[in-house]
Amino acid sequence: MVGLSNDTFFLSGSMKSIPDKYKEEYTRRLGNFYNYSVRENDAEKIIGDLIGCKATVDLDPTLLINDSEWFETINIKNVRLNIKKMNRYLLLYTISESIDIISLAKRISKKLGLDVYYINDRWKKSRKCCNLSHINIDEWLYLMRNADFILTDSFHGTAFSVNFQKNFFSYQYKNNSKNSRITTLLENVGLSHRIISNETTDIDLENIGFSVDYPESANLLNTLRTKSINNLKEIING
Repeated sequence: MVGLSNDTFFLSGSMKSIPDKYKEEYTRRLGNFYNYSVRENDAEKIIGDLIGCKATVDLDPTLLINDSEWFETINIKNVRLNIKKMNRYLLLYTISESIDIISLAKRISKKLGLDVYYINDRWKKSRKCCNLSHINIDEWLYLMRNADFILTDSFHGTAFSVNFQKNFFSYQYKNNSKNSRITTLLENVGLSHRIISNETTDIDLENIGFSVDYPESANLLNTLRTKSINNLKEIING
């Protein structure tokens, strides 16, 4: 959680509720702010339940600029030659590595005829993928923007997939508190169907849709971007 001076409160966590033992303290501290900005519907409810104030649900800062603006930030000189030479590929970007998500990546890549490149700085490397280590921010953006398909369990992996209008699946684990942020984003842009649960033990790749139809979702994202920027401008301007 980050407070801006004494006026604005930004709730950036992914908790669904405040533990009872902390509610009194949160209520007291939250009452010191005049504006409240959150990224999740659950966080909006927390603010309302605790202090009866309305919070704005705004986009994550990474979504406040569009695909073209992000592309302009990439310093291509910082992208290694072997990455520039990569052909069609599925990009695997995970926070919580599991055998299941790696296996799913391989199944999807085989179906689509793609190589699997795995951003992986873990000590143990996967033998089933081409591991990419020590990726800098320019390379990360380059890899995300040029992927033919993205499989990720990360919020920011999901956010950039949407912003860059990629074909993707967001792989979600049961009872993960961070799911709320991902669910809110995908619901708001009409892409909830891109979520795959780890509870689905046998995903039918024969009948699942790999391509994302983006025109409507892109328009929804642009509308949310404008709304969020205007909300933040109002807060900054008092």
